[in-house]
Amino acid sequence: MLLQSEKDLGPYVNKYGCYMMSILFHAMMARRKPMTASEVTAIYVSAKSSGLIGPEKADKDGHLVDGCYVNDPAMLYHVAGGGHVLIKKVDGLYQCKADEREILSWFNARTNFTHFTAGNGSGVCVYDPLGQSITRSEGVIKSKRVLVGII
Repeated sequence: MLLQSEKDLGPYVNKYGCYMMSILFHAMMARRKPMTASEVTAIYVSAKSSGLIGPEKADKDGHLVDGCYVNDPAMLYHVAGGGHVLIKKVDGLYQCKADEREILSWFNARTNFTHFTAGNGSGVCVYDPLGQSITRSEGVIKSKRVLVGII
């Protein structure tokens, strides 16, 4: 799977796309077909225009301040070809059932950053959208987003 830092994905995905990319990773695994940068970009543009992903925001000097906020993660998963699921937020210690997949929400107290990665169902990262993020390597799992209904 691509990293969110892939230049072709654009600056907002590069900076803020970890949750989106973790959702797309699980969709890619469900459909058993890799995603190209152009496909990820097309999904992002379409999701942004339909409101599944929130607007890009920059300050008056053009510096990025927010973007790539996923408003409807289950629908984004579906649009990406992953099928129909329910996505629920649970405690970081939650253990997934056989028909569930997880997205891990990491928090690094030193940097005060949060970062999302795809997990294996037991709290182990199997895909980090940044490759080797400091937030994941130094942080702790604060919560999980659990995809329910995976077959």
